[in-house]
Amino acid sequence: MKKFICLALGMATIQAYGQDKDLEKRVEALEFSSYSSTLKWSGFFETRFDNYVKKDDGQRDVHLILSRNLAGIDFSSEPTPDLSVFGRLVYSNIFNNQGAATVNNSEGRRYNSTLASFERLFINYKVMKGLSLSVGRLPTLDGPPTNIYDGSARLGSYPRQVYSAPLDGYAATYQYQISETQNLAFRLVYSPLSQIAYSGEDTGEKNYGTKPVFGSAKGQIQNSQIPLTSWMLDYNVTGTAIARDITAIYQGFKFRDFKLGDDWKFDYQLDVIYLEFTDIAKLGLNVYTSQGQSTVTNEGGVSYTPPGSPVAIPLGSLMKQGELGATVKGKASITGLSYQVPGDMVKGLLIGYEMVQADKNALQFDFAAKDPQSFYTNRGKGTHVYLTKPLNQALKLRIGMMESKPEYEKGLGTNIVPAQNIFLFEPQKVTYTEKSLYASLRADF
Repeated sequence: MKKFICLALGMATIQAYGQDKDLEKRVEALEFSSYSSTLKWSGFFETRFDNYVKKDDGQRDVHLILSRNLAGIDFSSEPTPDLSVFGRLVYSNIFNNQGAATVNNSEGRRYNSTLASFERLFINYKVMKGLSLSVGRLPTLDGPPTNIYDGSARLGSYPRQVYSAPLDGYAATYQYQISETQNLAFRLVYSPLSQIAYSGEDTGEKNYGTKPVFGSAKGQIQNSQIPLTSWMLDYNVTGTAIARDITAIYQGFKFRDFKLGDDWKFDYQLDVIYLEFTDIAKLGLNVYTSQGQSTVTNEGGVSYTPPGSPVAIPLGSLMKQGELGATVKGKASITGLSYQVPGDMVKGLLIGYEMVQADKNALQFDFAAKDPQSFYTNRGKGTHVYLTKPLNQALKLRIGMMESKPEYEKGLGTNIVPAQNIFLFEPQKVTYTEKSLYASLRADF
């Protein structure tokens, strides 16, 4: 009898345990269903071919042929009515690359491996009606007019002439609905630039300090963060007689006290006005322009002794005719139009033309460029023509040509030589031209 009772109790325990496990699985399934119901995702895959040629008087031509992939998964979730999460996971690579880790002459996406990384990952918290706070890696890539080339919707919040790099930070946005067809948004962004390094000791202990830059000894530069701020007005109106959609944006961008060495720093500011008219007079014509002005202030503080000279020259005083702490301003513009050809035979065909221009003092950054020549940051002139044809609802083919005619050396420059540092010397004149013929096949899913 005792054996029977023990056996019955054991069977009941096993049965209860099995029921608990089933209940646990059902709870987990319900929790997963709850989470997954808030998750939305989409993606893109782009493969691109470039035939790039650089010609310079008296020099051998540079010929570069590139085949590359760029793909990404966009996802979003709204776990609560006042909280949302957005992200993009991407990878890029050059086909079977056996050489350099990046594209020559370009500041853009490195295309150096198939390892995935986040280009954006941030949360939006609705503080109150109209006011939201964004924190994380912000949507600072692929801003207008990038979307126009493929005839798609606006992909990034900020104009590419201002922001074209993945940046972490904090953003406050206030949106005011003027009317059913008019909206106005105010944005403030803070993205601190960090310079942190560490050295490992024999004991395994890590000593943290400021990353040494431009030949300065470790410990000379004490600040480990440089404040970067931006402010923005974004106006949009739809359904007018002039155009189906009109966008006007002003954005300012500034960082101060960026140190290149001990007691040597500079300030940088970029102000941009962007205007876009979509589907003018219902003709399928789109026009846009982006006008920017950069301001660089050199604070000096470093000396340089020319070869054969016994006298050390303070570098800051070399800028702008010996004026210490001088400010140099430069202007740059992007202007373009696109036209959607009517008719069933060429349904969806988009024809585009774009011009860029920058003077010798313009300083711009573009770390999202796909072209191999840094087309949008050259100091000079450039033209871009393209055709975009949808092959079906999800697949588009774009064929184009970019031609750059730089007049002055491009880039930031970090060496203490006249030809390579715009903070210290006049930018050097150049005589080369660059041209890239490309074909891009993009699938959105």
